[in-house]
This record gives sequence, C-alpha cells and structure tokens, in this order.
Amino acid sequence: MLVAAILAVVEIVAFIVWRPSAILLSAAALAVLILAIVLIPRTRPGLIRDVLIVIASAQALVVLIPLLLAASLAVGIIVAIVLIIGLIVAASLPRGSRT
Repeated sequence: MLVAAILAVVEIVAFIVWRPSAILLSAAALAVLILAIVLIPRTRPGLIRDVLIVIASAQALVVLIPLLLAASLAVGIIVAIVLIIGLIVAASLPRGSRT
C-alpha cells in the first residue's frame, strides 16, 4: 500500500508540474485502473500480479481523491446555501412585540 501511495503522489506531482488536462489525466488513470483490475485475476500469483495490484491501488487513489474533494466541496456549498436561506428566513420573520 505504501508503494501505491508513493506512485499516486508521483502522479499528482507530475500533474502539478506539467499541467495536463484534468479530464485527460482522470480518464487515463481510470483506463489504467480498469486494465489492471481486468488483468489481476488472469495472472498467476507472483511479482507481476503484485505490480498490477500496486498500479491498481495507485490509480484508484488518483481517481478517488479528486472525486471525494469535489463531493465535499459540493456538500459544503449546499450546507452554506441552506444556512444562508435559514438566516434569511429567520431575519424575515416578524419579531414579537416588546412592551
């Protein structure tokens, strides 16, 4: 798992340095992930299978982390909108008279 994480970090750093299209990078990572997952059951236990597992794990990290970040950003935006609407509704409610 450590090797997969290192490979994922190397890919992310390469993405930051060379600035390829995010969609292109995600599509390539997804294609490599699918290819590795398809090949893992077809290989015998050994070095090649272990390398495929590491590659699949790294590509899963590269694909999943941006998706999770986007999802958390979307949830944050939704929560902010709900809070703003709640504040507007609370501010527009008539206050009780003070006597």
